[in-house]
Amino acid sequence: MKKIIFSLIILFSLSALYLYSGQLIIKPELPKEGDTLYFTYNLETNQPHTKLDKIYIYVYTSTKTLPDAYEIPLVSTQNSTKLQGIFKIPRYVIYGLVKVKIGADIDNNHFNMWDFFIYNNLKVVKNANFIAGSTYLGKNPETIEREVDFDKALEYLRKEVEYYPQNMQGQIAFISLQYDLRLLAKSDFEKKLKNALSLPFDKNNESEIRAVIRAYNAINKNAEAKSMKKDFVEKFKWSELAQEEKLSEISQATTLEKFSDLIVDFLNTYPRSPSREKLFSALVSGYLQAEKYRELRAILSKYNDIPSSALSQLAFAISEDKSSSNYIEPADKMNEAISIMKYAVSSAKENRALDKPSYFTYSEWDQMCQEKYAIALEGLGKLYFMYSEYQNAIDNLHKAKQILEYDASEAVYEYLIQSYLNLQNDSIAFVLSIEAIKNNKATEFIYDINKKLFPSYQLNENYEVFLKSLENEAKLKRFQNLKKEMYKREVIFPSLDSYERININLKEFKGKIIILAFWSTWCEPCKNLLINIDELHKIYKDNKNIVFYAINVWEKNDNPRAAIKDYLKETDISIPMLLDNYNEMPYRLSFNGLPTTVVIDNQGLIQFKISGVTSDDSYYQKIMDIIEFLSDSN
Repeated sequence: MKKIIFSLIILFSLSALYLYSGQLIIKPELPKEGDTLYFTYNLETNQPHTKLDKIYIYVYTSTKTLPDAYEIPLVSTQNSTKLQGIFKIPRYVIYGLVKVKIGADIDNNHFNMWDFFIYNNLKVVKNANFIAGSTYLGKNPETIEREVDFDKALEYLRKEVEYYPQNMQGQIAFISLQYDLRLLAKSDFEKKLKNALSLPFDKNNESEIRAVIRAYNAINKNAEAKSMKKDFVEKFKWSELAQEEKLSEISQATTLEKFSDLIVDFLNTYPRSPSREKLFSALVSGYLQAEKYRELRAILSKYNDIPSSALSQLAFAISEDKSSSNYIEPADKMNEAISIMKYAVSSAKENRALDKPSYFTYSEWDQMCQEKYAIALEGLGKLYFMYSEYQNAIDNLHKAKQILEYDASEAVYEYLIQSYLNLQNDSIAFVLSIEAIKNNKATEFIYDINKKLFPSYQLNENYEVFLKSLENEAKLKRFQNLKKEMYKREVIFPSLDSYERININLKEFKGKIIILAFWSTWCEPCKNLLINIDELHKIYKDNKNIVFYAINVWEKNDNPRAAIKDYLKETDISIPMLLDNYNEMPYRLSFNGLPTTVVIDNQGLIQFKISGVTSDDSYYQKIMDIIEFLSDSN
């Protein structure tokens, strides 16, 4: 029987790795407002097609700062590699972004997305190039998968002011970006901004008001900026700017009572705000830290739509004996925690279409709601496990895993495996340990269980060989994901100074894989990045085809070398250091935050960017996978 179980679950698939990057053609090439767009998506060879394939479209107008999202089906044609879709452009739309969903995968055109401009008399309409440029600056809603690209942003903003020189917000954005990229001296920047502020603008247009406020602040006319913001917020109380002002006021509250009152007022005023989940979570955290459980329950009892994340937070606080110890008897804690967690599951299960932000398609919103539901189920399963109700834990954790599929967390597998072990069901625990390894979700505990249970199954196979086959399948999945993450973008390297004052140009290393870790002394998460990248540098120090550098950017100290020396004096970090004194690399490599790791292939193309640092192990695995992946691709 054990051999039969094994034969069903260990089916190694070494199928080809697909790079989902087809070709999308949009017609007509010069659409006008109200026209019908015709999309043709050319699949790659062997790329699968389902009836659920869609095009996601995000359209912008001149009056809104965020896009409206739509989705249309992609249907097959007689040519099996071509899919088609039709979309009628809504009124007032001036620009649109597009990505394609094929099966479970998203084709975002290598993080560029496709786009279309609206024309009038063969000329791009006002503000279309301004919006296009703005989308390349990295401040997009989460559904817009477009990478930062300062060159393209500059190109589109330049077009905007060439076509429409009287467009004040276009001028301000173009001038500001030139200054940020050190293409303008400060004196010229201020002079040009003052000239731009003399242009006419619409005082009822939030996007234009924001541009004026930024410009006033940039030339130290803070009083004018504050007055303009105040007038607009009073006139348009439901605008995004008004919400931001309220959120700023909340962040400055100095007492729990004031903090609570402001949050409650915000939630009542803006019940559909995208910030509501974070505010509920902040409210719960504040009262739990102050150990005011009764007061918190009294506030929450007034709402029937509390986000599941805030309820989960409360349930686990009770189960861990925080804040509630003076109000709930120990015997009742389990019932109270599980009751609240069940409420969280019920809350997450409801797909509140009215809460959908405009920039989500219905499919994207449904997926997000499903993920929240799965996370709540996972939380309920963990609670049941904590209280030794293992079958209930299994029921909820399995539901969560079924929804999340490959994205199920390591914790889901750990709790499921331990629950089955506690119920003396070793066979399913073994099956799950195999699945976890193959899905790159195995922890040290899961590896130990897998090895411990292996002899019971009489597989007539060496364990090391067995484990290697599982890990090879896991690697194939990681490499498949890497193919989807590739940027394939050319880069022009500026010259940089080494810590030892030697001028270095990275183009000299073309033909090698280059790993660049960007950091600064003021960046707290950068400490972990430096430690990790230094360890990787030591591992590959003898490989002449791989180059590692840590590059200091955006340093606030007037003497960067002294700051770096002081920062590193108590470490044994040996990775070569470069200084980007003019902050050109973020512009060239198109990133706007720290820490960031950029990997360039031996053809001189940017292929991967990693923002931040997660766990040490996952970062090591990611970089080592990328190195092997790029090395094998040559």
